[in-house]
Amino acid sequence: MVDQTTKTSFWIQILPAGFLTVATTIGLLAMMLVSDLDGRDELGVFFPPGTSLTEAYQQVVQAGGTVVRTGAWENVLVARFDGRSGDQITTSMDSWFLFDPVLAGACGVLPTLS
Repeated sequence: MVDQTTKTSFWIQILPAGFLTVATTIGLLAMMLVSDLDGRDELGVFFPPGTSLTEAYQQVVQAGGTVVRTGAWENVLVARFDGRSGDQITTSMDSWFLFDPVLAGACGVLPTLS
């Protein structure tokens, strides 16, 4: 027979860590989405899940951008859009949102050692 008090106490012990994780994630997302993106050299572009790397590349190029590097997933790219505002960029692509790649931790790209 499973002791229900042990099972319940485990979830109570990890509850503060779960709340802290959720609060931190929400805070970081808010900072990324609220930051002023106009005038940035490079922007992170988040496409809908299921977007292939090829489709994402094509949309960035059609929007007048240059892909700098890929992100942690195929639907995340870092791109350069010279002289274009964030509003112009988002309306010309099927992306969900733009974000500051520096605040996002460089999109999960691991550094290369040379």
